[in-house]
Amino acid sequence: MKKTRVLSCLIAAAVLFVMLGSVVFLAVEAGHDCSGHGCPVCAQLEACEEALQTLALAAGAALPAAGAAAWLLGPPR
Repeated sequence: MKKTRVLSCLIAAAVLFVMLGSVVFLAVEAGHDCSGHGCPVCAQLEACEEALQTLALAAGAALPAAGAAAWLLGPPR
């Protein structure tokens, strides 16, 4: 049980790190001087946006599923 809790905390910390890192990078580099086609900053901006969209989609799917499971299973005994 303790290993599961530690692993869950590590995964949550990793997700939080990715989210915060992506948001900070997007905020800092939003007005960069683009070098045109193949700009590495633009490619990284797109990767950060995709990561945030993927996390939002996963949260949007997981929260209703967890709520439905809690409602169907009832309170813990």
